[in-house]
Amino acid sequence: MRWPLAFLLFLSACFPAAVRPIPVRSIGQGSVPLYFLPGRYSRAADFVKQGFELPNGQDGVSVVFIDAHMGYYRQKVVMDALEEVIGDTHPSIKVGGISLGGFGAVMYARRHADQVRELVLFSPFLGDKAFLDRVKVGDDVRDSDSELGKELFACWAFLKETKIPVRLYCGEQDDFAPLLHFLETEAPNIKVHWLPGGHDWPTWKIMWLNYFSQTP
Repeated sequence: MRWPLAFLLFLSACFPAAVRPIPVRSIGQGSVPLYFLPGRYSRAADFVKQGFELPNGQDGVSVVFIDAHMGYYRQKVVMDALEEVIGDTHPSIKVGGISLGGFGAVMYARRHADQVRELVLFSPFLGDKAFLDRVKVGDDVRDSDSELGKELFACWAFLKETKIPVRLYCGEQDDFAPLLHFLETEAPNIKVHWLPGGHDWPTWKIMWLNYFSQTP
């Protein structure tokens, strides 16, 4: 799979170096933690800055914001870093993220389906327009595809078949909306929660509040 030059230049841009163990920020206390990953330009601290707090009445909930910034993906160590920090301390977890972090969450769930109890995805990156054009015509992974392309096809297949509950939210004006609309038609187990808004913090904050209002 060939990727647009702009995307390749983006991947080669200067991002912070990956450090181990990966830093985390935790809020709340609960037996089934939600591990949540930031988007490509974000850090774990940004969740705190943007007011991602536990709503009233969610005292038994634990959220761990993982500082899985773009440097981990660029250095191809994001999965090792996630496995290191999550480990097997909790036999049952929730995992999710925003944008690129949603992609990272799906990558983790695909490899640890027995551990993941729920996927929580806000506007997840699951491919670009070229990828959408391929899946629409039923194209499959090719030997010539990049490592990223192969991972996207694997995650797409996983989402279509998984029995893990998927809580997926997207803004109606989000650039990722066309692909997620198509995913919704291809994966009967997935229902996208559509909200007004785009690919931005105000929209994600509403998703955050909606998620907890709908979580027992």
